[in-house]
Amino acid sequence: MWRFFVCVLLLSVLPSAARPTAHLVRPDGTGDFPTIQDAVGTAATGDTVLLADGTFVGDGIRDVDFLGTVIVVRCQSGNATSCVIACEGGSSRPNLGVMSW
Repeated sequence: MWRFFVCVLLLSVLPSAARPTAHLVRPDGTGDFPTIQDAVGTAATGDTVLLADGTFVGDGIRDVDFLGTVIVVRCQSGNATSCVIACEGGSSRPNLGVMSW
């Protein structure tokens, strides 16, 4: 009988550990993570990185490496034109929004 209770307990705990998480990043760095790269680097497969409306600039914002993790990065408001990633690159030093998928 105790095995049944242990199985029920494990089945009730394990699915919650696998739930996707949303990580909020704000342009001023006050979200769950200060930069997009920090949020992406912490995210697990299936997670979402939400970008608050505004313009994102600086290190950790451009040249983001997904590190092979399958996640979603999207604008929190649903309006993609409200979230701007300023790559701040030039011909002598090109920058990208994303380094790898």
